[in-house]
Amino acid sequence: MMVKNGKRDVIKFSNEEYSFFLFLVHNNLQFLSRLFRLSFPYIDSSVPMSTAGNSRSNSSGSTASPIDDRLHPYYLHHSDNPGFVLVSQPLIGENYPSWSQSMLIALSVKNKVGFIDGLLPKPNSSDVVMYNSWMRNNNLVISWILNSVSKEISASIMFSESAFDIWNDLKDRFQQSNGPRVFQIRREITNLTQNQDPVGVYFTKLKSLSEELSNYRPHCSCGKCDCEGVKKIEEYFKTEHVMNFLMGLYDSFSQTRGQILLMDPLPAINRVFSLVAQEEKQKPISNDTQNNNSMALLAKSNNRKQVSTNVRRDRPFCSNCKIQGHTVDKCYKIHGYPPGYKSKGKVNHTAAAVDHGESQTNQSLNDMFQGFTPA
Repeated sequence: MMVKNGKRDVIKFSNEEYSFFLFLVHNNLQFLSRLFRLSFPYIDSSVPMSTAGNSRSNSSGSTASPIDDRLHPYYLHHSDNPGFVLVSQPLIGENYPSWSQSMLIALSVKNKVGFIDGLLPKPNSSDVVMYNSWMRNNNLVISWILNSVSKEISASIMFSESAFDIWNDLKDRFQQSNGPRVFQIRREITNLTQNQDPVGVYFTKLKSLSEELSNYRPHCSCGKCDCEGVKKIEEYFKTEHVMNFLMGLYDSFSQTRGQILLMDPLPAINRVFSLVAQEEKQKPISNDTQNNNSMALLAKSNNRKQVSTNVRRDRPFCSNCKIQGHTVDKCYKIHGYPPGYKSKGKVNHTAAAVDHGESQTNQSLNDMFQGFTPA
């Protein structure tokens, strides 16, 4: 409601009208805030406007503070927390080469490598801002290292005050010299075979060893070599990698191995792995076909045996002479052999001889007792 008071108009609201007015103002502010963020997405909403303005003015004129510069190692992102784990495999001692390489990659992404290689020394304590920023970043890197090692190793470096000292301590303890490590890698490559592993697992093991071995080989980094010598040496090492992979395969891949060796030039190691993997996938199909054919032949032979068994079971059997082919009602041993019967087997021939002997004996006895009469 509007009330006129002299020259000025005074607006008075009731409680309900005032509450509704505040509600509209609040919603409009939220809408304007969302519209502003969509219109200017490059502006960080977590930084106050005064700080953002100072940063822009510093970038155009004076020098910006390293703490606020996102490209400086002292800058801490909101995702940088002490509980973060940088690598998937913790350090246990023997895996130091792969662990250190993984840590260097992760710290380079976080822009914190300078805290472990000594390029960012501790500043003077008189510069309170820079000193405190260095301490925060140093302790953050220490916590990341502690989260990436085993519990036994973590206990031995817990009380170190510098990430640089911890890194050098682990390097002195677990990094082997070139000679013993190269010998160990070469021996593992020589003894590595596929065994019962799939081709993919065997290839991964060999590739990890070969890449670690390549780190110990000298490389030309001057960029001024115009001859083909460096290129030929790299091709030789790649060929050696292919040979090591083919030597450790199953004997069942001998045909595929022979076809690859006949190629000139030899394909790259990834191409060789692809060919062998395709052959491995085709083997179950051929084995299933052979198994199906074997099962079909076995089922066919079983059916034949069953038919012959049924035929034999259907034939008549004599309980007197224990021979199939006739019954006891027609047994020759009981009723006599027909005239002109010829024996077809050993058993029948023997039976016929026995019957003939019995008939002759009976005839002789009849002749002996023919002249006698009973009393």
